[in-house]
Amino acid sequence: LKEEAARKRRQRGADITSINPAMAFADSRLVSGESAMNLYLCLPFQQDSGGYEAATAPRTNLLFATWNSYPRTVGQLQATLEGGAHGDVGPTLVLVRCGDQIFGGYASQRWSFEGRFHGTPKSFLFSITRDCKIPYHG
Repeated sequence: LKEEAARKRRQRGADITSINPAMAFADSRLVSGESAMNLYLCLPFQQDSGGYEAATAPRTNLLFATWNSYPRTVGQLQATLEGGAHGDVGPTLVLVRCGDQIFGGYASQRWSFEGRFHGTPKSFLFSITRDCKIPYHG
């Protein structure tokens, strides 16, 4: 994660100086500071009409956490991911803490519960604790 974030910092330079690390995952209790910023910079930025990554940073919104009150059930979480309660939910980042390990995955497309695998080359798995990113391999 650190290496990719450093590469994107070099590529984008001044374009990313306006990104506040505290706002990258503002509502998260799992990542903050440099770890949050490194993960945030690994997310795909918006593409311009020519298909190139522009400097438009992705927006993050907390959809579920075990410490908050909504959604209360896995069924409600599924409905949220399918676009029910919050409109069309597109790309999703899942963060998990198990003991002292923090890891997760980025899904570049909206979730599908049709019982088959899907994804794009922009999807990836990661570990904050071990500072690694595992790219999609379809």
